[in-house]
Amino acid sequence: MANVVTLTDKAVDHFSSVAKGKYVKFGIMGGGCAGFQYHWETYDAPVDHMERDEQTDYGDFTLSVDGHSIMYLIGTTIDYVSDLTGNRVDIQNPQAQAGCGCGESINFNV
Repeated sequence: MANVVTLTDKAVDHFSSVAKGKYVKFGIMGGGCAGFQYHWETYDAPVDHMERDEQTDYGDFTLSVDGHSIMYLIGTTIDYVSDLTGNRVDIQNPQAQAGCGCGESINFNV
């Protein structure tokens, strides 16, 4: 079965260096200028509310996709980009219908 969220090799390298040995939780929550925003948390160990999450072990860290957010994140690709504007985590989400310039705030046609 395919993962809900795909990390590029650069994203895996990035999270391996900044979250070694941790659980990186990714999801969405209400807020932001477009209605929703991406949400990140890190944990040293799994916590009870992760039981519904999709978890993928990448060796140095585990990505935990929030179980309540999965329907909004299907097909998402996470990359780590370095360019003239700096370094950033880049999220390409085919479920998002609109967003804003910050790249963190999104909207869905629900």
